[in-house]
Amino acid sequence: MTIDAQLRGADLLPITLGESGACVWRVVAAGAPDRFLKRSSGVLADDIRDETARMRWAAGRLPVPQVLGSEDDGTMATLLMSALPGICASDIVAQALLPPATVARMLADALRLLHSTPLGDCPFDHTPHTTLARAAARARMGLIDTDDFDTERTGWTAQQVLDALHATMPAVSDVVLTHGDYCLPNILFVGETLSGFVDLGRLGRGDRWGDLALARRSLEHNDIGVVSDTFLARYDAPPDTARDAWFRLLDECF
Repeated sequence: MTIDAQLRGADLLPITLGESGACVWRVVAAGAPDRFLKRSSGVLADDIRDETARMRWAAGRLPVPQVLGSEDDGTMATLLMSALPGICASDIVAQALLPPATVARMLADALRLLHSTPLGDCPFDHTPHTTLARAAARARMGLIDTDDFDTERTGWTAQQVLDALHATMPAVSDVVLTHGDYCLPNILFVGETLSGFVDLGRLGRGDRWGDLALARRSLEHNDIGVVSDTFLARYDAPPDTARDAWFRLLDECF
């Protein structure tokens, strides 16, 4: 069944949270579970293709949305997926549903589950050298939003970020299955129980500190950075200032 046929009679409610550049809607229909629709064209269509491929690979390995339909005409890519139950960690924090330290522990436990997933035949390479090459390609295409850099890099150019990344690249010591964008809006819970991971376009083989660094930054952005040490302790990772800084810098390119 085509995606248009699956959407017949449903209401499409625009979703504006997020920075992927894709058009995203919650699909609501009487008597049917909610779904999500993503659509992008041109260069940004690659993000939809990436997420679709990764969700299909992760199905049965991790709690992720189900791909209900995908279409790609070479210019426009469309993805229809199921909605996971629960609420994202950022909303749990914003609504003060649980103490910050509890949220930190939940995020750490969820990340340990993700990182313990066998890599097996995972074809997606997000190790630092590969991801840095992808960042350089994005810079050449003008896709790096320098206006969205973290405060400490206000006024930097994309080339300055790339130069700093090349100068400080850490050695890869521990490759695991990584989320690639492990921030609070992308992790869902029912109560204190993990219900799943979303926004999986960067899922793949990578350095575990890529996820640890972005999780700590996301705790700060959600005004609970005070529990970032609790998060690391629960995960059982010693602090690594250099790796933390490098992966935060790398994320400026995406």
